[in-house]
Amino acid sequence: VGLFFFFQNQEPELFAFNTSEEQTLDFLLPDSSRVVLNKNSHLTYQNLEGKRIVTLEGEAWFDVKHLDSIPFEIESGEAKTVVLGTAFNVRAYPQEDIIEVSVERGKVAFYEKENIQNQKFLEAGTEGVFDKKEKTEIKKDKRENANAVAWRTMTLDFENVKMSKVVKTLEKYFEVKIEMDSSIQSCRFKGTYKNYELENLLKIIEATLDLQYNVNEEKVTITGEGC
Repeated sequence: VGLFFFFQNQEPELFAFNTSEEQTLDFLLPDSSRVVLNKNSHLTYQNLEGKRIVTLEGEAWFDVKHLDSIPFEIESGEAKTVVLGTAFNVRAYPQEDIIEVSVERGKVAFYEKENIQNQKFLEAGTEGVFDKKEKTEIKKDKRENANAVAWRTMTLDFENVKMSKVVKTLEKYFEVKIEMDSSIQSCRFKGTYKNYELENLLKIIEATLDLQYNVNEEKVTITGEGC
């Protein structure tokens, strides 16, 4: 569920899509590219000067239709992603310091808009991270799992992942703050969980790694001796 509208004047049509805090939206753009827009996000699309131009505030998964010589460009705050045809996820909420791109299929160019030299080519199975506050060099890492699109698939996949990364994933997925002892950060956790509630996952982590958790309003605390 979401909102869609377009504007038409002397310029090419501008298509706009919006979602609220409780909505996601799955749709096709005029070029037949598929987009799944996450909650509380805004996206526009326009075919302009031989390019397919998208602006994004929030998070979206893209499966871009390949069109020869017509690039697909996504402007997300201080960063830009350029592709011809591929599947990938972009997270760029204005209130967050980090812009993330995770590539599922194909290849993209991910760079800082005001500094094109700060650029990384991301192939399938990799992800890029840009700190828009610190303006640091874009980091490129191996895409360890599919959790970048867990909001779309409703599945969390941990394959021997460090707890430090597990916690970051859970914070985004459940929109909750999690604090844990430093001794736990290097512990490894694995398993695939579909449509799980936070409390159920915490119980599994607690039993698997011999830890203790406590839920206090919107904050979770995890303690233990470590691994």
